[in-house]
Parts: sequence; C-alpha cells; structure tokens
Amino acid sequence: MQESQVNVLGFDELKDMYKDDSNFKKDYAACENPVSRDRNLWLDNMIHERLLLKGRQLCIPRCSMRENLLK
Repeated sequence: MQESQVNVLGFDELKDMYKDDSNFKKDYAACENPVSRDRNLWLDNMIHERLLLKGRQLCIPRCSMRENLLK
C-alpha cells in the first residue's frame, strides 16, 4: 500500500470551522464527545487528524474554499 500526502494552502483552517458550521457542528461534537452525545445518530462519522469524515468522504464546511475544492 502506498500513501501520499498533499498540503493545500488554507486546508488547516477547515479544522477549526466545523464547530461553527451549521451542517457539521452537531456531527463534530458527537464525534468529539460520544459519551455526552447521542452518537448513534452519527455512527458513519469520524474525526481523523481533526478533519470530519462521513464514511470515506471528507466533510467540507461552508466557506470560500468549499467551491474550489468541489471543482
């Protein structure tokens, strides 16, 4: 298995946006504190290196970078 790593300018800022994002703040909180939240609602989600994943997909908060990443 080969692993590659890509650094994207501004990508680290995504990690701090989850807590305020209307789409992902509940999911992120549930993954951070599964004991204090009903984690069953978000079993498909996980946090890896402070990035929120749903299954194998990266969750991208609403920000100016979102459109560029989706293109």
